[in-house]
Amino acid sequence: KYFEEKSIDFAKKSGKTDTIPLFLNEGQTVSEVKRICVNDSVLFVLDEMNRITKFSLATGKVIRQIHNIGHSNAEYIDLISMSLDEKCLHLLDFESKKILKYDMNLNFISSFYIETQPMDFIAIEDGYLVSAIDASDGDNRIIHLDSVGKIIGRHLPTQSLPMNVISTKTFNGGSTSTISVHDYNSKDIYTWSNNGLQLKYNLQFVDYETNTDAIEIKECFILDDYVVFSFYYDDKYYYGIYSTSSLSQMSKAKLACALPWRENATEKTKTNNLLVGYFDPNRGVPFYPMGQTVTSLMGLFHAD
Repeated sequence: KYFEEKSIDFAKKSGKTDTIPLFLNEGQTVSEVKRICVNDSVLFVLDEMNRITKFSLATGKVIRQIHNIGHSNAEYIDLISMSLDEKCLHLLDFESKKILKYDMNLNFISSFYIETQPMDFIAIEDGYLVSAIDASDGDNRIIHLDSVGKIIGRHLPTQSLPMNVISTKTFNGGSTSTISVHDYNSKDIYTWSNNGLQLKYNLQFVDYETNTDAIEIKECFILDDYVVFSFYYDDKYYYGIYSTSSLSQMSKAKLACALPWRENATEKTKTNNLLVGYFDPNRGVPFYPMGQTVTSLMGLFHAD
């Protein structure tokens, strides 16, 4: 396979890479990071211990850290996702099946319970999109809620998930960028617009030796200029990057790649302007995107 054991320094392929050092105050810690949310001025980090830390992007310093574990309306038990809009930080509690809203200074505003067991969510203009982990075969995975939890609609018929799947990222993007929607191990990438899902891309990687799908897509980001997706292969985490300018010229929005190379395959069939490989942690700036803006990806890594 053409991407196998291919190491890429993704930072060198980007137009610009910025590194912002982050500093904790004495007595503060951040454990393994679950999710991040970012805008032009601040970064919110959710860690495995359910702490939420707000950093200034200008100084890298902590503005505030909260750890509101409990059963009251303002508290949570096991957060699995965050979503940021222009005025509020929204939190998703897996254990209590609850969505909480905090202001930008991490003060509690409101909360409500939801009917389904959530896997992921995202705040949208008129409420929320929630990915239901307990959807059965033929049920709709994506639930559209208003701002207080009333169901507006259901979308995306799906299959039941394996028992070992607890949470996986379904949504990327946000209030200032395209919202992408990707069901677990699906080849289809949707965008949310006009109160519905629109099929944007179909990621097809075909193994010509077996005529089967060669990889399963894990996560996808849609930027202005690029589509970035990830997948596991042979115990490594690989990334693929397409330019959106090349995609706009492709019929039916299909991203096809031939695996392995065939001597008679055309260049377009081989690559479609595709860059695929894994990041070698021993060289280059770490590449592990966890969030996005309209034009950029952002990740976190621990430095010595």
